[in-house]
Amino acid sequence: MEKPELLPPDDPLVHDIVELLRDLLHALLAASAPAWLDLQLTLPQLRALFLIAHNQASSVGQISKYLAIGEPTASHLIDKLVQAGLVDRREDPADRRRAIVRLSPGGKELIERLLGWEDCLGGWLYKIPRQDLLPFQRGLKAILHEPHGQTTNPERPAGDANQEVLNDDLPL
Repeated sequence: MEKPELLPPDDPLVHDIVELLRDLLHALLAASAPAWLDLQLTLPQLRALFLIAHNQASSVGQISKYLAIGEPTASHLIDKLVQAGLVDRREDPADRRRAIVRLSPGGKELIERLLGWEDCLGGWLYKIPRQDLLPFQRGLKAILHEPHGQTTNPERPAGDANQEVLNDDLPL
């Protein structure tokens, strides 16, 4: 099978698609703006909440490490999120000295309000003819299956190295 030709780094098509994706992200952010404006969390609390949401379960030590803060500070941060009803802190069944932190139903609901664009985006996509959606789907799959942090063309920038901090398979 013949290898498909890649676009040159200065191709206007790439620039146009990047601008369109930026506009799409702005539209999605506008749709979630009310949830962000009502947010009553500090930036460190929000960072911890997103870390927990991303990992699905984290120990206080992991949160401390990833946020580059001390364990007592991380523990205090988690206590505030527990008090806000956004996370649950439970004893690790494998090691009783460790606590495991997960999103509570309230935390999941908040993350959904902040990032849950499925309804909004889905509503827009249902208005587009199928034949126009199929190439879009193929393009998104191609982007998501491209190895992040690596590049096949030395002219193109590699992905952000910080993407691999949390989980090698899930870039943030």
